[in-house]
Amino acid sequence: MKRVLLIIFLIVFCFSLNVEASLKFGDWDKWDEELPPWNNIGWKEKENWSIFASYPLLPGSIVRFYVDGDWVMLKLDDKLNESQLYNVFFLLTRLSFTDKKNKVSIVLLSSLPIEKINSPLKFLCTEEALRVAELALVVFPPQKGEVLVLAYKKNKEFSSLVFLEKWVALFKDNTILLPENNDGFRQQYQSWIEKQKVAETYQLLPRLVITNEKKKEFLVGIGLQILENSKIKTTIVF
Repeated sequence: MKRVLLIIFLIVFCFSLNVEASLKFGDWDKWDEELPPWNNIGWKEKENWSIFASYPLLPGSIVRFYVDGDWVMLKLDDKLNESQLYNVFFLLTRLSFTDKKNKVSIVLLSSLPIEKINSPLKFLCTEEALRVAELALVVFPPQKGEVLVLAYKKNKEFSSLVFLEKWVALFKDNTILLPENNDGFRQQYQSWIEKQKVAETYQLLPRLVITNEKKKEFLVGIGLQILENSKIKTTIVF
């Protein structure tokens, strides 16, 4: 009996080690506490960009439409009229953190005042993007058909993004990246969206976008669903 209990203990112990090991990526092992500092070598600057999430869409926007089971990417003309900035919901910044072969996909959300932004495609340095962000989602490379998702929120006292919650989601195109429970990040996200004064005819949900299924390449986006008579009319992903 003791031998059986010992075996069970070892299995549970090894499993817990594997779960914790998944939180180490690159040279950063504090993902369950906070995001890496801006000067970490893992940040891939060339893949960092910021964009306004808005509707109607702003000139210069890069969006994806889900059509017949496939994503169609579209870049709008970048001639921006300042009056169009008042259609903005929030600022979205997409970042990549890499090791030698894989990368983590990160999306930062900020309600940064629009008068401080000159262009919907303004490139922010990692330091600035991390400084202004209020919420963040991190998705690790897929393993066995699943991805590990970590959520962060702004700690006003320390002006940094601190760990809030983690969960596992299916590595499936268009998967909504919100935990099942109503507490934690789901509640934080919904409260934050409400503060952005988004019209009731719009739904904004974080989604997994698989850009290359064979190579397991993906990104995290925010899907805008336009409702008509309580039914989804269009889905656009920033």
